[in-house]
Amino acid sequence: MNTTFDRLLDEDSTFGDVTSETIIPEELDAESKVIAKEEGIVAGLNYLKDSVEKIGLKIILLKRDGESIKKGDTVAIIEGNARKLLLIERTFLNILGRMSGIATATKRLVDKVKDVNP
Repeated sequence: MNTTFDRLLDEDSTFGDVTSETIIPEELDAESKVIAKEEGIVAGLNYLKDSVEKIGLKIILLKRDGESIKKGDTVAIIEGNARKLLLIERTFLNILGRMSGIATATKRLVDKVKDVNP
């Protein structure tokens, strides 16, 4: 299945990650923590989990979609091949940020409407 994640990753890495392929050993494993830059509502983790696991990385979700988060909260941990981690990093964060931003804005609007129409 060709998901939005797959298409965006293909677009971002048409020629692979030449820098990582040059300086990072092929067999090197690493761990990456996904840390919230601001408070809000997290969204997109379940969607991204499937995409990350499909390319052979392990992801541990520490928060659930729809959950409130604070700045500095660790949302997830991704483990596996360092080259793959660096390859997906930007696409992963862009999608997570966009979906969480929409969820946060929606929550704020719902809260405002509750004041007028409980």
